[in-house]
Amino acid sequence: MSTDQAHRNARTAQEKEIAWRERSAQLAEFLRVHGRKPSRRSYDPIEVQLGEWLHHQRRIQRTTGLPDERWHTLDDNAPGWEDTVDKWQLRLEMLIEFLATEHRWPRQSENTEPLEHTLGNWLGRQRTALRTGELRESRLATLDERVPDWETGNGPIG
Repeated sequence: MSTDQAHRNARTAQEKEIAWRERSAQLAEFLRVHGRKPSRRSYDPIEVQLGEWLHHQRRIQRTTGLPDERWHTLDDNAPGWEDTVDKWQLRLEMLIEFLATEHRWPRQSENTEPLEHTLGNWLGRQRTALRTGELRESRLATLDERVPDWETGNGPIG
């Protein structure tokens, strides 16, 4: 890659970060003024854009997790930006309960009960996120603490 191309890429990344921070500040201001989260179904095009942006941040959070710095920025500047129920935390609690009652790891097979299938897929996504470096450090620490051997699915349960 040429020096010019590297410079353009760095500038583009910096511009994207500035745009992200501006949108985060707009969200915080919207919450302060309106006392609620923006709607994607509003008649106000600015509110729709903010609602879409927030939806996108939540989707990233649910799938691979936002980078810690962005998560903390949103959490500090716009408390309540996440869904009212933290689905990741809910799945973790459901997994812990499954392990305690079934004494085995959930399977991803289509032939399992829906809950087991859901938990098996969720656990698989966490393992993939770890391998690809997309699992937030805070989630990794929580999994390591609360679900020993979760990375491999080997080892004793309970």
